[in-house]
Amino acid sequence: MADKSDSKAGDHEKQTLQVVRQQLSTIDPKFKNLTDTKVEQILQVASVIQTYRSGPLPDPEDLRQYENILPGSSERFFTQWESQTKERQSNDRIFLRRAFNQSGVGLWVALAVTMMGIGSAIYLAMSGHDAVAIAVGGPIGLSGLASAFIVGRRKKS
Repeated sequence: MADKSDSKAGDHEKQTLQVVRQQLSTIDPKFKNLTDTKVEQILQVASVIQTYRSGPLPDPEDLRQYENILPGSSERFFTQWESQTKERQSNDRIFLRRAFNQSGVGLWVALAVTMMGIGSAIYLAMSGHDAVAIAVGGPIGLSGLASAFIVGRRKKS
């Protein structure tokens, strides 16, 4: 059973080398006669050269190449990058300021509604409408409304 899997792996490797050899021969017909060892060496070099970068800034070597092609391009790149960074930071500050102001407004509205509810309950009680005053000023009427403003603001944050 191990012999079959080894033979399949060997066949797959030979097919891969053949495909790479064909692709290389499209670049230059001389590559068509390369040995398997030479193709493997080319693949090893290609795998070593392959790099991966992540982040906003390009590799210094890439910047040098851009600069050779278009002088001044690296300076333009950094100027644009700095400008976008400043704009993003400014937008973040504006967003945080608005979120803070909005939560403050919610608290003030909750206070105003609560104070109007208490004032209405006192007025109704003094006018002889005790049952209505209890309903307006009681925990269901005022506390529910005030807590809806406060808790609603906390959940959105």
